[in-house]
Amino acid sequence: MIELDPSEAVRSGDLKDVIEDNFSEVRWLDLGGTILNLVLDGSIINSFDENELEHNNFIAKVFRYEQELLGAGVLDSDFRIVIATP
Repeated sequence: MIELDPSEAVRSGDLKDVIEDNFSEVRWLDLGGTILNLVLDGSIINSFDENELEHNNFIAKVFRYEQELLGAGVLDSDFRIVIATP
C-alpha cells in the first residue's frame, strides 16, 4: 500500500482505539465505500457514462450490495465521520 500511495494512512486501523481512549461522546457515522471505492476509482469510473442506464444500475446495485454487507457486519466501512468531544 505504501508503494501504491505513500499518502495513505497506513496506521488508520489504530485511529479508532486512539480516538476512543482520548475523547468522550464519540459518535461514528459510517459512510461505506469499502467496495464502491474500488468501483469508483478514477481509472474505472472514467469509463462510466452517467446517461447510460446500465452504468447507473450497476453502481446502484453495488451500493445496495455494499450496504447489505455493512449492515450484516460482514464488511467494515472504509469511510466515516467521527464526532467527539475532548
